[in-house]
Amino acid sequence: MFATATVVSGCGLLFPGFEGSPIFHGDPNASGELGPPSARATYVAGKATISTNDGTKVTLDRLNGGAQVLAGWGANARLSNSQGWSLRVAAAGLELGPNAPDPGVDAFVELDRIVAGKHLSTRDPSRCVVTVTTVDERALRGKATCKGLQWFDALDVPTLGEPPDTGAPKFDAEITFEATS
Repeated sequence: MFATATVVSGCGLLFPGFEGSPIFHGDPNASGELGPPSARATYVAGKATISTNDGTKVTLDRLNGGAQVLAGWGANARLSNSQGWSLRVAAAGLELGPNAPDPGVDAFVELDRIVAGKHLSTRDPSRCVVTVTTVDERALRGKATCKGLQWFDALDVPTLGEPPDTGAPKFDAEITFEATS
């Protein structure tokens, strides 16, 4: 307990504003106690499309559970299909504030695939420019343009640091997404 208290208070000393962040406190509108953020809305239906520069066109027709707008965290959704493709949209509409590392980011996206028993992932959100056109209690809608993505084995990634260069060909993708209540 002492170590946890030291680490938490130390983060506040090392990173001013950290102790007031929604990530630390959960719901910034709550009493300030550590806890899960409150859901402002839950999405129940969704779809997405992915088009890559090699001509691949994928439709994701299933919205996975847990697609919500969370106080202090923004909207989060995962869409998938029966062929093993998956798209995660995270932090859409998040008001990051002045202490955020990149307050101009609309959201983050990540592509995943299950192929021949391997979990492949792009896991490099810096390669995608995401534009969120709607984020509210009724819907999450937007698009992403990704350049230079590369698949790697998600189970073979160092805990810290960049994903390894797998030698897999890099690709570009145009993505649209929608989740509705």
